[in-house]
Amino acid sequence: MENNKINVVVMDSSNIFREGIKLILNSDRLIHVKATGNGNKNISEMLQTHEPNVLIVGKAIFDRNKTDIENEILKDYPQTKIAINIHDSFVMKALKIGIHGYLLRDMSEDSFIEAVKMIHVGLYYIHPKLSHFLVDEYLNNEVNN
Repeated sequence: MENNKINVVVMDSSNIFREGIKLILNSDRLIHVKATGNGNKNISEMLQTHEPNVLIVGKAIFDRNKTDIENEILKDYPQTKIAINIHDSFVMKALKIGIHGYLLRDMSEDSFIEAVKMIHVGLYYIHPKLSHFLVDEYLNNEVNN
C-alpha cells in the first residue's frame, strides 16, 4: 500500500462524479485515489496498472463489464475489493458474486469515506436505503425454497 494509504481507483461515466469522489476521498489522510477512468480502459487494465485496494465502479461501467467482473476480475484480483455505485435490486446477486460495497451517489462525504474504509478491511457495506432490496430478495428466496 502506497505510504500505508488505501489506494482507490474510481471508474464512472460521469467526469464530475469521478472528480468529486476523488476530492472527497483524497481529503482523508488514509485514502489515495490513484486513478480515475471513464471506461475507455477496461477494468482489468486499470487493476493491473494501479493495483488498488478498492475499486469503485459506476452503474454504466458495471453494466458493460458485469460478465467480466463476475467471471474474471473477482478471481484474478482477489486482493481488490469492489464497490458498485448503483441503485437497484441487484444487492443479493452482487454479494453472491463477491462485491463488497453498495454505494449511493447521494451519500454524505463522511459516509462515503467510512464505507471505503470498511470495504478495504474486508467488511461489506450496503447503504441503508438499499436494505429493503436485500430483505425482499432474502424473503422471496425463503418462500420459494
